[in-house]
Amino acid sequence: MGALLATYSLSSGLLTWAAVLPQFSLHKQRSGRLLAAWCGAALLVFATYLVGFETPPGHLPWSACLTRPLEFPRYVATCLGLPLGAFDTVLAPFVGVATVIAFALAASSVVRRELRDFERLLGRCTLALFALLSAAATGVGRVGFGAAQALSSRYSTIAGLLLLAAVVVIALDWEQRARAGESVSRGSRSLVALLAALALAGHFATA
Repeated sequence: MGALLATYSLSSGLLTWAAVLPQFSLHKQRSGRLLAAWCGAALLVFATYLVGFETPPGHLPWSACLTRPLEFPRYVATCLGLPLGAFDTVLAPFVGVATVIAFALAASSVVRRELRDFERLLGRCTLALFALLSAAATGVGRVGFGAAQALSSRYSTIAGLLLLAAVVVIALDWEQRARAGESVSRGSRSLVALLAALALAGHFATA
C-alpha cells in the first residue's frame, strides 16, 4: 500500500517498487513467490501510471544523459549533496560523493562484522537506495538544464534520506565496534570529519 501511495503522490514514488527489493532477503523461504508477486504488481502499476503520459513542455529528451557523460554523475552527486551542500554547485557534489562513500563503507563493515545486525541495516539500505535512484532519475530528465538545477530545494527532502541513512549506519558500525571493545577505524573517523567540515563550510558560505 505504501508503494502505491508513493507512486501517485510524486513521480519518484515509482522508484519505491525497486528501492524495497532488498527487504525480500528477510523472507528466504518465500522470497521467490513474494518477489514475483511484487514485480507483477509493480508492472501493473507502472502500466496504469504511464497511460496517457506526456512529457512536460520544455523538457529535454531523456537521452540527454547519454550525450553528457561527465555532467550526469556531477548532477547526481550535486543532488545527493544538497542537504549539506549549501546550495553550492562546487560544494554539493563533494558532499554527495562523501556521503555515499561513508554509507557504503559503514554498511559493508556492519555486514562483515555481525550478520545479526543485517535486518537493522536493510531499512537504511532501502532509504539510501531510494535517494540514489531518485537522484539518478532526476538526472536523466534534468541534466540538460545544468548542475545548478539540481540545487532546487524540492529535491532536498529525498536527498536527505541518504544522509539520514548514512548517519544511522555509521552509528550502528560504531556501536558494533564498542561492543567488541575496538576503536573506531581511522577511515571512518576521517569521513565523518570530512562531512562535518563540508557541512560547516556550507553553513558559513550561506551565513
